[in-house]
Amino acid sequence: MDKQNTNESKSLVAVARAEAGSGYWARTAGAYTLTFRAFLIALPLFVIVFMALCAQAFTKNSIYSFAMDLRSVASFVPSDYHDVSYTYVEGERVVCAYRDGVAVATSDGIEVYSPDGARLLNVPEEWSAPRMSASQKYLVGYDFGTKRFVVADAYSVLFEGECEFPILHASVSDTGHFALVTSSNTHLSQILLYDANFRLIECFSRSSATTDVAFSPNGKLISFCGIYTENGVPKSLVQAYRIGAEEPLWSFSAEELFTQISFTDSRHLALLSDSALRVLDSDGDAVYTLSLENGMATQFHANEQGVMLVLCTSELHATHRVLLLDEHADVLLEKTWQGEILGAAFEEQSIFLLTEDEIVKSDVQSGEWQRRSCAKGASTIWAVGENALRVAYAGEALYVEFD
Repeated sequence: MDKQNTNESKSLVAVARAEAGSGYWARTAGAYTLTFRAFLIALPLFVIVFMALCAQAFTKNSIYSFAMDLRSVASFVPSDYHDVSYTYVEGERVVCAYRDGVAVATSDGIEVYSPDGARLLNVPEEWSAPRMSASQKYLVGYDFGTKRFVVADAYSVLFEGECEFPILHASVSDTGHFALVTSSNTHLSQILLYDANFRLIECFSRSSATTDVAFSPNGKLISFCGIYTENGVPKSLVQAYRIGAEEPLWSFSAEELFTQISFTDSRHLALLSDSALRVLDSDGDAVYTLSLENGMATQFHANEQGVMLVLCTSELHATHRVLLLDEHADVLLEKTWQGEILGAAFEEQSIFLLTEDEIVKSDVQSGEWQRRSCAKGASTIWAVGENALRVAYAGEALYVEFD
């Protein structure tokens, strides 16, 4: 009897094993098991190859910078935005947005503040004409017309360098690439392109006086414009390069004088001249053109969200035309403003205008205007989200929020 029960038990186990080892779910489980085993085998191989190819990412300095980056990010996530007070210094100053906080360049150097007003960095310098270019991650500061420059982030000076010729302009990308426009003894100007490791990777000798330089948001393209004369006629030369390439993606010259350029997205470039606003695609073809025949550009701002342009159409009556385009050059808003405009900013579906004693906000969808009074003497404004902005004065940047 016991022997018969034992045989029956073995038969049931065999049937259960047979049923468990066949069918859709068994095949699926087997496939996942093989995939997981392959992943476990490939993971250490990937780590070994990555460390061999990117050994510089595992140096002591790189690990230290990564840890400091984490600390910096944490410092830029406060619970609230507050007014930011910075050191008042007589003379020229540059105040701009930096990581939702404030960066200031004066004759005494560079200061960086978090959104809640805490000072994160102080770089002492002795400058007579301070200048600064900022991306979301990096700052490049210099004294206009001198040879020395400084590269910094929110918590430390990353690099200090010196050029052969005086620096006239700078631009920096979130990838760490930055460009310096300098004078030259053989050309009208030259552009020095540095990589994220502060190595000079390209020198563009220019037969034109470079007026502006811009990086695409993804950091893969650089574009610049300059002015030159041909047979006594002033012209502009605009070029775009893929970083690392020797030949331009596209290049064109025109008799209009381009003075400012900025990428919207990584496929569109906005250019402002003395006679037109143009938006070009990645092939250098114009997708939008606005003649400035009936007005003079007083404000021009472009970023990944689009382009904002303010035209003065009548100085006698202080009449302005406000235009907002999205990143693809589609018109989102066009308004007429009666009164002086000292500053302008935009963020997604909102525009902000600075007058002598007011800040005005308009919603793109509803067209409604909201007003906030402000003290006289503001130098610039920039948006902090759709319903707030900062107003910069000589010694502070106020945080103003709308309903």
